[in-house]
Amino acid sequence: NTEVKLTATVKLNDETQTIELTVVAAGAVKTTAQLVTNPQAGVAYKLGIDQKELGKMLFATGAMSGYYGATIEEHSDAIDVYLEAVEGGYNLYTMVSGAKKYIIAEYTGTHKNFKYVDSPATPWTYNAEYNTIVTVVEGLELFIGTRGTYNTIGAYETNTIANSYPVHFYEEVEDKAYTNAPEVGTAYKLGIDQQ
Repeated sequence: NTEVKLTATVKLNDETQTIELTVVAAGAVKTTAQLVTNPQAGVAYKLGIDQKELGKMLFATGAMSGYYGATIEEHSDAIDVYLEAVEGGYNLYTMVSGAKKYIIAEYTGTHKNFKYVDSPATPWTYNAEYNTIVTVVEGLELFIGTRGTYNTIGAYETNTIANSYPVHFYEEVEDKAYTNAPEVGTAYKLGIDQQ
């Protein structure tokens, strides 16, 4: 919070009056989601998709939408995901309602599925070419992401990755171009919104 002193001089007819007002302004920080190209274990990231066919950035919510991972557009409301170093690669996990949930790809019947589960499965490895993670399930290399005009996260074979939108890791960084907390010594114009 920042304390700001405002001084206003009001002139009405021949009378002039100066008013001094002290206001406490609550500061807020706006962040942007910045693509990470070298993710590290133990660091909080947002799991996002640049869904070009929809013209939207989508981020994992920690919830399911049927057999697929649900997404939202606001990165600050998305879950934090973490890489956990294990033999052969990484586990990918998040916290859902206070419980550690692993993010996996698996076969269920004849379908490849994205899931949040209580125990890890096969480890993920980082694929630098596509800047995403992949895993091997029943002999097939899979990635998680989306395709077409879908806005959910699914599991797909990597031989389709060139025509799909894989997940990437994003970190939240402060947007220096935005502020709603006034700074001492800076001149501002005061306006009134009469809605």
